Amino acid sequence: MPTPSDTCLKCQGKMCDGFIVDNGDGHLKLAAAWHPGEIITSIWCGIKVQQGKLRPITANRCDSCGFVEMYAM
Repeated sequence: MPTPSDTCLKCQGKMCDGFIVDNGDGHLKLAAAWHPGEIITSIWCGIKVQQGKLRPITANRCDSCGFVEMYAM
């Protein structure tokens, strides 16, 4: 499995660790997550997810060109 790099694949600049913020109900902020399969909508909760299948997403951003590289760990 690929691992985050310290060097940008596009311009060879320095990559910084980070994550993608997902807005929840009201002012609640969550980290975005990856889920396998197709999107299945739900009347009650937007989309159906199985909590055990969620993988947190990390996102590295290049200081020079802004390229973002994401990984589901």
